[in-house]
Amino acid sequence: MKYAFWVPIVISAIPLIIYPAVLLANVMSLAAEPSTASVQVPLWFRLVVYGFLWGSILYPFVLFGCGTWAMARSRQNAPKSAILVALIPMAYLAVLAVLFMVWYTELK
Repeated sequence: MKYAFWVPIVISAIPLIIYPAVLLANVMSLAAEPSTASVQVPLWFRLVVYGFLWGSILYPFVLFGCGTWAMARSRQNAPKSAILVALIPMAYLAVLAVLFMVWYTELK
């Protein structure tokens, strides 16, 4: 039970395999100039897009921070707390997935 927090951390680390490509695409998207189309993009949609872009850029920091925090909680003999902390990156990925789905469905 003491090392059970590693399971969600390892599962949450799997998306880091494609992280270099995601980082490159996100930086290019953030650096692009806004469209000069006459259609005004709603503020909520821009928040969704930028939330997804910045959220996916910052994901490794969330994963590393929560992994470090979970290890510290495990060393303090608080394994249940360590598991809860280790689940934070999975919840973060779920929020990013929802933001992406909203972005994708609004483009259609």
